[in-house]
Amino acid sequence: MIKKLSPYWMCQLFGWFFACLYWIQGMWDCNCISFRNGSINILLTFITGILATHSYALIINKYKLHQKDFPKVIYYILLFVILVSISLWFVNIFINYFTYKEHYYLRESKFDNIYQFSINSLDMFIALSRMGTIWVLAYFLYHLGRRSNIAEKEKAELDQLLTQSSLNHLKEQVNPHFMFNSLNSVKALITEDPEKARTAIVVLADILRNSLNSSSKTTISLKEELDHCKDYLEMEKIRFEERLRYKIHIEDAILGFPLPPLSIQTLVENAIKHGLNDTLKGGEIIIDCRQQNDLIVIQVVNDGMLKTISTDGIGIKNLKKRFDILYQEQFDFTILEKEGKVIATFKLPKESILGF
Repeated sequence: MIKKLSPYWMCQLFGWFFACLYWIQGMWDCNCISFRNGSINILLTFITGILATHSYALIINKYKLHQKDFPKVIYYILLFVILVSISLWFVNIFINYFTYKEHYYLRESKFDNIYQFSINSLDMFIALSRMGTIWVLAYFLYHLGRRSNIAEKEKAELDQLLTQSSLNHLKEQVNPHFMFNSLNSVKALITEDPEKARTAIVVLADILRNSLNSSSKTTISLKEELDHCKDYLEMEKIRFEERLRYKIHIEDAILGFPLPPLSIQTLVENAIKHGLNDTLKGGEIIIDCRQQNDLIVIQVVNDGMLKTISTDGIGIKNLKKRFDILYQEQFDFTILEKEGKVIATFKLPKESILGF
C-alpha cells in the first residue's frame, strides 16, 4: 500500500514540476536545444531543485530557525532567499553548460559564446531567484502559520484546564456549604423530634448519593437539577412541616437544558435560610423555569424580605462566579424584593457554549 504523501512533499513535487513546465516552454520557443538535451536539462533541474530546497529545509528544521523571534525570522528568510537562489543558479550553470553546449559552439566568435552564456545565466539567476523567494517564503510562512495554530490550540487547552480547575474549586466550596445547611436542619430536629431527625438523615443520605453521581459533571440537565431541589425541599419539609410549601413549574421542552449542578438548589437554600427560616408562619417557594425567546429564564420566588446577607453570601457569590466562567457575559442574574416576595432570576442563552 502506497503511503500518502505529506503536504510538504506534495508542494515540493508539484511546485518544481510546474516550474519545469514553464522553463520547457522557454526552451522550445528559443529553438536552441535538442529534445534529448532539453529533457535531460529539465529532469536534472527538477531533481537538483528538490534536493537543494530539501537540504535547506533540513537545516531550517535542525536548528529550528523558523521558531525564532519575528525579527530573526525576517533575517533568516532573506538569508535563505539568497542562499537558495545562488545554489540553484550554480547548479543550473553546469546543467545548462553541458545541455546547451552545442548551441553555443555554433557561434563564430568565442566572445559571442561567452556573452550569450552570461546573458542566459543572468536571466536564469533572476528566474531562480523568484523561485527561491517563493519557496523560502512559502516554507517559513507555513511553519509560522502552523506554530500560530499550535499556540492557539495549546492556549485553548490551557484555558479549558483553568476553567475546569476553577469550576472544580467552586464546586468544592458549594458541597460543604450545602452540607452545612443540611446538617443545621437535621440538628434543629434532633432536640425537637428525634424520629423526624432520623427520617431527615435518610433523605439527606439519598441527596448526598445523588450529589456524588453528578459531582464529576460540569453540567447536568434541568430535570436532574429540579429532582435534586425537590429532594432537598422534602427534607426541609420534615423540619418546617406546614410552614414550608413549594411549587415547581417547568416547560417540557427545556427539561434537557444543561446548567451547572446546584444552580437552582443554591437559590432554594438561600430562600429557606434567609426567608422562611425567619418567619413563624413560614411561606411558599415557587420554582419557575420557562423559555423566553432565545433565553431560558429560571426564577425562585419566596415569601420574605430581601437582606444584604442573602445577596452577598458564599452560595450566591459562588453561583455568579460559575455562571461567569461558563457563560462569560451571556447571562443575567438579579435578586430583588417585590410586594413581600424575594425574586431571584437568572437568564441563560438557550444556545450556549454548553450546547442545547
